Amino acid sequence: MPWQVGKGGGDTGEAATGRERREGTTSSSTAVLRPWERAAELATPWVVVRDELRGQIHTPDSEKDSAAPTSVEAAELGRRRAAIEHTMVTRITPDLDAMRVSISTAAGTSNTGSQVAAKVQLFSGGPASEEAAAGTVMSADGAVVGASHHVQPLIRVARFSHLDAEIHTGSAVAGEVWVADVLDPDVSRRFFALSTSATEIDYFVSHSWDDDGNSKGMAEQGATAENHGAQREFGWRKSVAFGNVVRTIKEMTGVDRDTLTFWNDKVCVPQFDRKLKTACIQSFEGFIAASKGLVVLLTPRYIRRLWCVYELCCFLCTKPMTSVFVNLRSFACTENRAVYFEAIRVFSVDTCECQVLFDRSVLRDKVREQFANEEMFAKFTQAAVLSLALRDFYSYPPMIKTSELFAEITAPWLDLVHELGFDELHTEWAAFNVPVVYSSVGCDDDKYVELLQRHLSDAVYPAFERLRGKACRAHVL
Repeated sequence: MPWQVGKGGGDTGEAATGRERREGTTSSSTAVLRPWERAAELATPWVVVRDELRGQIHTPDSEKDSAAPTSVEAAELGRRRAAIEHTMVTRITPDLDAMRVSISTAAGTSNTGSQVAAKVQLFSGGPASEEAAAGTVMSADGAVVGASHHVQPLIRVARFSHLDAEIHTGSAVAGEVWVADVLDPDVSRRFFALSTSATEIDYFVSHSWDDDGNSKGMAEQGATAENHGAQREFGWRKSVAFGNVVRTIKEMTGVDRDTLTFWNDKVCVPQFDRKLKTACIQSFEGFIAASKGLVVLLTPRYIRRLWCVYELCCFLCTKPMTSVFVNLRSFACTENRAVYFEAIRVFSVDTCECQVLFDRSVLRDKVREQFANEEMFAKFTQAAVLSLALRDFYSYPPMIKTSELFAEITAPWLDLVHELGFDELHTEWAAFNVPVVYSSVGCDDDKYVELLQRHLSDAVYPAFERLRGKACRAHVL
């Protein structure tokens, strides 16, 4: 637990005094906790942290008379307050609700299981048992139980038309989903209504909700205040990037994009319902397992977000890299390259960003369960991101068709592979000389792609698979 109650064995607050009354003792070191008392004790530090955060949101009286903040200071204050609100809405309050469920259930004072089962039925459009509902809440001893075993009733999917901006060009919803504040219950309900119940997912969409990098080439896409309303430029960029990925999927698989289904957390998670939202968060591995492929929008901040990276590595632990479709080129302009490289170089569980302190502890446990150790997880992440980045560049030869363009755009990424000690991967990537190969086929894109796919299958993917065998635990592979 990141927060301790009553250091040195002593208890504080109502949980302790209540127990002393029931057990007839003032020594907590000799008391035996009943299940609901244990849940109440676990909830105590969350209540303290929640109340402290709420106190930080309100401006102290001493600040009200101070000089008005600058626009930069006001923006930073707004960002911090939004982060605090996000912390309470996404983690602390749902966890308290789950603990409250476990308290009442263990005490035998409610029929919460039936109520949650009914909610899951409404959520999925199908029947749900109390056992399945109980698998999405916290047990009486404080442990999360069974979430991954009951993921199917929680699966929702969206269609391409809901996520692509070009379809809605000129309307108020162009690119809106990517920047929508779904922490607002009304906004979440509106977007959640777009999703439908499903038994499987074609593509899990992994992306960072926000980003601080520079957007590239927006003028070329015609993104103006007139054609996408008040939407942020980067939201439009993400939606266009997503459309480009789906276009690639269509070209490689021949599947009509309108028949594909996508899991996007802004559309497929009921942010307005705390219990079901918590159940969905606990079921991420199940959603990934139910997905045939993964779409990654590799924005500059993506690599610094621990949840995002975990989604990618969790997928690659059990499924091939050929099932991952990434878009880096839409974001990796010269101004952003240093942001990417720094994040990759220093990557670790500790250096990644988590909006909620408790998330780091949760994800650290997940990493230790699936990977040999945290260091191997970091190496696996670095190798995966760099390989996917290079594949994205190599897959569009007109952009790097000359030696000069290759040296300017792609060579620095290849050099980073060597710098970080991935010698085998570096050798295999360097063996495919894009300008030479592209020229040898008369700049025929189809022939070039055929040769690239053959090299990936024969050389690059096997090298990555050997690294995966070392990084991932045997029971995960």
